[in-house]
This record gives sequence, structure tokens and C-alpha cells, in this order.
Amino acid sequence: MVQPISLANPLIEAFQQYMAIALMFGIQAVDLRTYIVAGHYDARSCLAPASLALYEAVREVIERPPSSEKPYIKTHGIAC
Repeated sequence: MVQPISLANPLIEAFQQYMAIALMFGIQAVDLRTYIVAGHYDARSCLAPASLALYEAVREVIERPPSSEKPYIKTHGIAC
């Protein structure tokens, strides 16, 4: 029997990629904002407990500390 082609799988994969990219932008934005507010890039001290769990999960996947020397996202060679 031939399996029907599901359009849901490619849509789910596209959504997962979108969410991963959005999280990267969000984490970098939080780190940059923490630098403005607190003078360092580690946002853990500035986040609410609910946000902290997501922040730490993403940071664990990234496997590198926040810093101005190596931003997560660059635009044409310029750090965002």
C-alpha cells in the first residue's frame, strides 16, 4: 500500500527552523540588553525564572559564553 504524502512534515520542519533562528536572535538581544543595563553579557542575572530556563537551554546548545568578541549573529561582517 502506498503511503499518502503528508504536507505537515515539511511545514513542521520549517517551523522548527524558524523557531531556532528566532531563539538565536532573542538570546543575542537579551545578552546585548543585559550589557546596556548591567555591564556584562550574561543575562542570567536579569531574567525571570520562567525565561531563565529557556535561556539556559539555548545557551547549553550554543556551547559558548556570551561575549562581544564572538556574537551569535553577524550582518555583513558587522556584529548585530
